[in-house]
Amino acid sequence: MSKRKYDTGYLKYGFVQIEHRGEVVSQCLVCMKTLSNSAMKPSLLKRHLETNHPTKKDQDLSYFQRLGEKAKQQRIDKTGAVYQSSSGNVKASFEVSLLVAQNMNAHTIAESLIMPAAKILIRNVIGVEAEAKLSSVSLSNNTVKRRIEEMSIDIADQVVAAVRSSKYGFAIQLVNRITVKSDLQATTKGVDIFNVLNDFFKRNELEWGKLVGCTTDGAPAMLGRKSGFQAHVKAVSPNVIFVHCFIHRFALCAKVLPPNLLACLYRVVKMVNAVKTSALNTRLFKLLCEDLGSQHTCLLYYTEVRWLFRSNAT
Repeated sequence: MSKRKYDTGYLKYGFVQIEHRGEVVSQCLVCMKTLSNSAMKPSLLKRHLETNHPTKKDQDLSYFQRLGEKAKQQRIDKTGAVYQSSSGNVKASFEVSLLVAQNMNAHTIAESLIMPAAKILIRNVIGVEAEAKLSSVSLSNNTVKRRIEEMSIDIADQVVAAVRSSKYGFAIQLVNRITVKSDLQATTKGVDIFNVLNDFFKRNELEWGKLVGCTTDGAPAMLGRKSGFQAHVKAVSPNVIFVHCFIHRFALCAKVLPPNLLACLYRVVKMVNAVKTSALNTRLFKLLCEDLGSQHTCLLYYTEVRWLFRSNAT
């Protein structure tokens, strides 16, 4: 029987080629399972991906290319399986990095606190031999940073893939103008905001025709009928429905609160401003919070212009 040859197009199904006992076989980049040479068919590779990894079937080619680069950096034995010890160490590194990210701690905490604490626990509960195994788990500042970035990219890829494969279209929300402006180089006109979003659509192969709704704030650059962001979006996708930010409705409701609730709100605002308008009061307030063991030690300054902080202050 003639041997099948690997085609680079198989990468879109999540498979790369490896050599096993002198024979070229395909290896899944998701589960690291190897298939025989006879299974090196597009239909069989696709079925493996859809059956065993349904959440990955809509991933784009760049996702599997990144997995392929990671696989090259890992130790692969002749059977194509990652060594269990190496796999466990990498998994532990990712899970600890996830905890660091979820708790919004500095990346150095993994190496300076979590690892020493884990070694103390293992040494006293299990033994010195088990403690030595922890040394192979990488939790350096750079490693934790890289793990968090990789997880962020993976989440973004999954979201984009889900949006791209949606049968009913998708909606976007552009409310935080600070986030939008962070990607702009100079001006923040409607056309500049549109160009940033348009580049994102092209880079991720998203279609403007599938955009069904868009929520924006009340800035002129967003809602301008002639040169605003809304006008540029309508030019490429006329059926898009624009909705005003729902937080503005909350702000309007806050202005007509019942007298007893409104008095309480103003009292809180007055106390917050009393702390924030004085540098001395701010420092004293911080010391008070630290003495009480509070996780947060500062207040958000409230003004009528920055009305959004009213809800945060209360």
